Amino acid sequence: MQRFNACKLLALCALTAALGVMASCDTSADPADGGDSATTQSDDPKAAIRAFKDKYAGDRYAKEDRPIHALAQSGADYVNSMRGSYACTSCHTIGPGSGNITGPKLTDVADRYLKVFGDDATRTRIWLHNKISNVNEFPGMNTAKYSKGLMPVMHESYQPMEIEAIVEYLMSLAK
Repeated sequence: MQRFNACKLLALCALTAALGVMASCDTSADPADGGDSATTQSDDPKAAIRAFKDKYAGDRYAKEDRPIHALAQSGADYVNSMRGSYACTSCHTIGPGSGNITGPKLTDVADRYLKVFGDDATRTRIWLHNKISNVNEFPGMNTAKYSKGLMPVMHESYQPMEIEAIVEYLMSLAK
């Protein structure tokens, strides 16, 4: 089942690339170097990212006694398991030297946004929570490389605590 869904997503990527809807399925260029946001007129997409307003995270990252290790373990399970007809790893890769499939690799996503937010881990967590919840509302550094609507709206499939777990897993991959 997972192989079939991954194949469907890869076929979708190839089709949209052939139609010119998607700029490229290869994002080997350094994502921290840019790509402008599809929904912002700013010359500096990082400035637009830094100016975002929280919509989905609330105060969950302000709590001092959060079980970060347990959340990260659960997050790894969510990233690698099927939810509906897809898994995060159907489009994203994780691990050293991993390339991209349809979306940006997740191995260093927290590192990329920690740089944007000046190593502010709480602000990075809140950004990632919002971005994962609804990628179309929170365009990032790679937005121009992917078709709008390609990534599912995750807050429709995952509970806030599950998205928090995914965020902690991504943060655990940071160097």
